[in-house]
Amino acid sequence: NRFARAASKNLNFFIVNDYDLKDKIFISNDGKLMTINGLDREEKDSYRLSVIAEYTNGLVESAGIYQINVIVEDQNDNPPKFERSSYIGIISENCALGTEVLLNNIIMVNDADIGKNAEFQLSILGDGNRLFTIEKSNNNEILGQHNSLNRFNNSALSLFSDTVLDEYSSMVDINLHLMMLSSRDDVAMNQTHYVVKFSGPSILDREQKNFYKLRLLAKDTGGLTEEAQLVMFITDVNDNAPVFEKLSVFKQTGIEILQYTDKMEIYFIDN
Repeated sequence: NRFARAASKNLNFFIVNDYDLKDKIFISNDGKLMTINGLDREEKDSYRLSVIAEYTNGLVESAGIYQINVIVEDQNDNPPKFERSSYIGIISENCALGTEVLLNNIIMVNDADIGKNAEFQLSILGDGNRLFTIEKSNNNEILGQHNSLNRFNNSALSLFSDTVLDEYSSMVDINLHLMMLSSRDDVAMNQTHYVVKFSGPSILDREQKNFYKLRLLAKDTGGLTEEAQLVMFITDVNDNAPVFEKLSVFKQTGIEILQYTDKMEIYFIDN
């Protein structure tokens, strides 16, 4: 032991390529590799070092050079990230269960971590969230979105409530961005993206509620979260017959009213 301690006093260690490791890693007098600052795996996941161990004892000198590969392990320090902070969707009232929502942009979520730390789940929050689900898409749905878009002509888009559009006019031009759904062509077939679908159980009725302000939540296994806004517009279909609101009847014409509703206003007037 005394010999080993004496020998260690005559050892010196140097990192040859320390210019590549500035403010990252250094080697102590006893040969221990230590970090100067915390390492970020997402910035660089490995470091290759060249270390010289030099021994001197009087006239006796020797040296050895060693290659060391430092692997940086991952920590769950990154939440899943939406590609965009907000999305806008459009879907028809009275649509069937499983109908996919047309979105102005593809929903893509990425986590900079790896392995288990990169796993996450998506959910929908907000008033009306139970009517919709978000799930991973498949390649066949890309074509389906294009076909669905072709069925939405300009007249259908124009049926949005002016009040709703005015409220969100600062966010996006609805008509313009819905036409930009052709951007799906830029999505590689192997890229993971997500779709929103109508899941019921109640039907969508535009006359009762013409839009939903929702939030998309991404949460990873470590509890880190990220949110994005989703505003869902409900388009109109011709599902309401015209209704008389007011009716005027001349008293002496012999007209008899056989049926009416409580909301109808009826006036009997002189000839």
